[in-house]
Amino acid sequence: MLDDNVLNHQFKQYLAWHHRSSMTICAHQHHMRQFWIFMKRYPIEDVSHITQEHLLEYQKYRYYFINRYGRSDSVSAQNRHLATIKCFFHFLKTEGYIIHNPAEVLSYAKEPKRLPKIVLSYSEVKKLLLQPDTNTLHGYRDRTILELLYSTGIRKSELMNLKLEDVDYEGGYLRVNQGKGNKDRVTPIGRIACQYLETYIKGIRPLILNAKTNPHLFLSLKGNALSKNALGQMIEKYAKQSGIEKQITTHTFRRSCATAMIKNKANPMYVKDLLGHSSLESIQAYCNLSIVDLKEAHKKHHPRELEAI
Repeated sequence: MLDDNVLNHQFKQYLAWHHRSSMTICAHQHHMRQFWIFMKRYPIEDVSHITQEHLLEYQKYRYYFINRYGRSDSVSAQNRHLATIKCFFHFLKTEGYIIHNPAEVLSYAKEPKRLPKIVLSYSEVKKLLLQPDTNTLHGYRDRTILELLYSTGIRKSELMNLKLEDVDYEGGYLRVNQGKGNKDRVTPIGRIACQYLETYIKGIRPLILNAKTNPHLFLSLKGNALSKNALGQMIEKYAKQSGIEKQITTHTFRRSCATAMIKNKANPMYVKDLLGHSSLESIQAYCNLSIVDLKEAHKKHHPRELEAI
């Protein structure tokens, strides 16, 4: 039988050598486990015996697969599985395990264009920003986090990985190390967020740190790095306090930042660079007009509306 454990280990090393992030490697490993479970239905003793027909059958299997929520995977989820397979067989050919790459026949499914998910209006953002009690240590820290999320549109993982040395509140810049795709970037910080950062770094963070040593920018009240759960619970608490009836997460700030900038006529190229995307296609959804903009345009330019004036 095929020894998939050895191949999985070597594939993991290959990904690490090519500087893939730990999250990407973990996702690839999960996808490969699913692939090997599927392949057990075939009496294959060597990886070179896997054919295009096997992979096309696997693609069909992913299409009809019912996940733990009792429904089919999204098109993007199916494509992520295929991306892993394509990457794995590229690795096999590069390392000399196979001569011909059977995964070249696989084509990604076209993903439907969707509007952005939950987005906050500016009035809702301001309402949410006012929720933390800035007279307390953790309240001021939380307000600074919210201001930074909305100002820069950075991801949750990027915010949690920020170090003190990554922030230049005087120059108004932030360095994001190893963002999505393992890419570094420098992103601007707005004036108000910089003011909160300066006060937090000079007056609040030292009190939270309490003579400990920790390079992370945002800390728990015990002076440790902030956890994902703590950050999510914090956002959830303030969302509930605000009375805004939307499911708000850290990513909501990212979407709201991008949508607001596009609506205020920012060049999409600038927004793409701010968010750390590699192509304009990634922010296409933010470029769609809101229903308010559309109604205003309809009122101004539809002949029947003009006749009614």
